[in-house]
Amino acid sequence: TGVDATAARHRGDSLLTQLRALTTVPPEGLPEAVDALSRASTEADLGLVHRRRIDSELDRWRGEAKKARKAAAGASKDAAIEDARRLAEQAQESFIVGEVAAEDRDALLAGMDTIRGITPETPCLLACRPSDSGKVIIAARVPEPSIQQGLRAGDWVKAAAQACGGGGGGRPDAAQAGGKDPAKLPDALDAAATLAREALS
Repeated sequence: TGVDATAARHRGDSLLTQLRALTTVPPEGLPEAVDALSRASTEADLGLVHRRRIDSELDRWRGEAKKARKAAAGASKDAAIEDARRLAEQAQESFIVGEVAAEDRDALLAGMDTIRGITPETPCLLACRPSDSGKVIIAARVPEPSIQQGLRAGDWVKAAAQACGGGGGGRPDAAQAGGKDPAKLPDALDAAATLAREALS
């Protein structure tokens, strides 16, 4: 009652106002905005009436955020596949190294599958800089003939990752790694290309 009740009512009204404002948030920003309001609601001391109204609104917006995430994942995969197709078609060396516009590991691997479908005997290393992570994701696949020549996927991704502040490794035929400095991705791709040339020359 009293001051505490008034404060709780103000907090509830404020959260409801912020929830209504989600109608103006673009789809790509909706998941993050909904997550932030969910956290704020959990941490807030609210009256029962406000709590029920806010939880009901949040449930609806979580559904919208899920749809937005799914749409963004699909768009990311499409972009990665298109970039990978272009890399495969324009390749001028016995290997493929490049960046694709992928927002997650699944999209990056979809790009890898695209290249393997176009040119299955060509070793490939792809990387991406997801816009919301501040990191680099790297993946490589190497067919058996190139492994016999000395190019191993685990070593390949490790060299690239180290050039952008990260690490990783894996099997000779397939490996993944991560980097911590997206600004150094061009250096990572240069390091990967150099290692491949040396191994396959």
